[in-house]
Amino acid sequence: MRRFEEPVAAIPIEWTLSLSPLSYGSENTVQKKQNLRDPKYKPEDVMSDQRCLRRIPVRQNEGMRAFLQIPDGSVPYHFNVVDISSMGFCIESEGPVVHRFSKGDAIDFTLSCRDDSFRFTCAICHITMLEQGSVRLGLLRTGSSGGKQRFHHSLDKISLTATTHHPYYYNEDVILRITGISQTDWVLECDDPEFLVLPSMPIILALHISLERHDKIEGQVTWVETPDHGKTWFGLEIGQIPDKTKEAIVRHLFQLHDWKPQEIRDMGFAFKGYRPLIKFRSLRTHNEYLEVLKLRRQAYVSANKIDPKSTDTDLASELDRKSRILVAYHHARLVGAVSLLFPDHEEMILDTERTFENGYPAKLPSKTKMIEIARLCITPDYRATDILRGMFEHIYRILITSGRDYVLSSTDDHMWTLYKQMGFKKVGISYNHPVLKGIEHHIMILNKNSALFGEGISPFVWNKLYRDMTAYLMAIGAVRLNVYQRARINLNKFLFAILCYSLKLKKMIRR
Repeated sequence: MRRFEEPVAAIPIEWTLSLSPLSYGSENTVQKKQNLRDPKYKPEDVMSDQRCLRRIPVRQNEGMRAFLQIPDGSVPYHFNVVDISSMGFCIESEGPVVHRFSKGDAIDFTLSCRDDSFRFTCAICHITMLEQGSVRLGLLRTGSSGGKQRFHHSLDKISLTATTHHPYYYNEDVILRITGISQTDWVLECDDPEFLVLPSMPIILALHISLERHDKIEGQVTWVETPDHGKTWFGLEIGQIPDKTKEAIVRHLFQLHDWKPQEIRDMGFAFKGYRPLIKFRSLRTHNEYLEVLKLRRQAYVSANKIDPKSTDTDLASELDRKSRILVAYHHARLVGAVSLLFPDHEEMILDTERTFENGYPAKLPSKTKMIEIARLCITPDYRATDILRGMFEHIYRILITSGRDYVLSSTDDHMWTLYKQMGFKKVGISYNHPVLKGIEHHIMILNKNSALFGEGISPFVWNKLYRDMTAYLMAIGAVRLNVYQRARINLNKFLFAILCYSLKLKKMIRR
C-alpha cells in the first residue's frame, strides 16, 4: 500500500553496484553516479542481478525516530527511521556518530512514534558511512520479544480472520489470521512484510465472523516473532470482549469447527447458550442405539458410578425396547440421551420399581398418567451447559403432547438439588440402584402444572426452563389454559423482569 512520499521526481535516483542486491549499502559498496537527465545516458549492465536501487527515505513522513543505547554507556544516539518492515529497520543518524559500529552487534533499540515508544533488541546487519560523520544502519529484529505463553490451534480449528488499522500509518489496513484464541490472549499471523507490529503496541481488531456488526476488540501486543521472511506472529493481550462478539466467536467455533464446550471453557469463554445449536430428536436406528450404550458407559464411568471394566452392553436395559429414547446431537456427535417409558397398564414394572418385590411401597399416581425417564446422561465434555435444560424442555413437550400429567424418575443426593429446582418432589421412596454401584436413589415426580405455569417453583426457574416451551405449546394449540393459569404465567414473567432489572442495576452500581 502506498503511503505519503516525497514526489519521485524530487528525489535524486542513484544506482548502486553491490555484492548484495538487497543490502542497505556498506563501506565496500562501489557507487557509480550518473546524470539521468543526460540524453546520452544508458544504464550499464542491464541484465546483471547485482544491481539494486538505493533505498529511498519514504517513511520519514511517518514521524518515527529511533534511539540507540550503546553498550559502552555513552549517551544514546538519535536516528531518523528511513525504512521499516516486519523484519527490521533502516535508520540514519541525525548527526555525527563517534561510536564505531560493527556488523552483528546487538544494540538496545527504542523506536519512538508520536507519544509512544517501543523498546527491544536488534542486530546490526548493514553499515553505510555517510557525509559529515553520519551513519546509516540496517537493523534486524532478533528472536522474539515478550514472555507470554505461545499457543496455536490448527487453522481448520479456527479459520477466523480480522482487520486492523495500523495506528501509525496513514489509511493502512491489514488482514490478520487468528491462530490461537482464548478469553484473554490471542495469537495472530500476518503475511504482509511491511506490517510493523511492536511489543506493547495497541491494536484494535474488527473480526470477520458474519454479516452482523460486531464491536471492536482492543488489545496490546505482548510478544512478536518473525520466523519466516515476510511473515509475522504476535501475541495480543485482549481487554474486554463485548458479550455479543464473544457469543459470535463461540458460535463460530462450536457450529463451524466442532469445538466442544469443554475446549471452549478451557480457552476462558464462559458460555452456556448451546441449546439452540443442538439437535434434539428421537432415536432412529440400531446403530444409534449402540452409540447410546457407549455414551452411557462413558458418562457413568466418568462419574464413578460403574466399574470401568464394564462393557457397553452392560448398560442396556430391558425397557429400552419399549421406550422412546431422546437423543441430543452436535452435528454427527452424540452428546446426550435419555429413555422415556410410556406405561400402558398398571401391571407394567417400571425401571424405578424393579428392586421392590411387591411394587412401590407408597401410593403413586396411575402409571398410565406418567412418563418414566431413566438413564439420562450427557457426555463429560458437554456438561455444565444448558444442554440438560434443552433435554428437559423436550421431555416437557413430550409430556404435554402425550396427554400425560407426571414425569417419574429417581436421582442420588448429588443431583437432587438440581432436580428440586426444576420442580421435582420426592415421594418418600428410596432404593439402592442395582446398576450404579448400589448408590442410594430417591424416587421423585414432576407435576405438569409446575412446568405449565410455575406451580411450586420460583418464577426465575420457570422463566429460564419452561417459559419458552410453554409459549410454543400455546402457539401450536397443544395446551389451553384458564384465566388463573394465564394470570400465573403473566405474574411469573413480571417478577422475572423485575429480578433481571435489579441484577442489572446492581452491576451498574458496582461499576
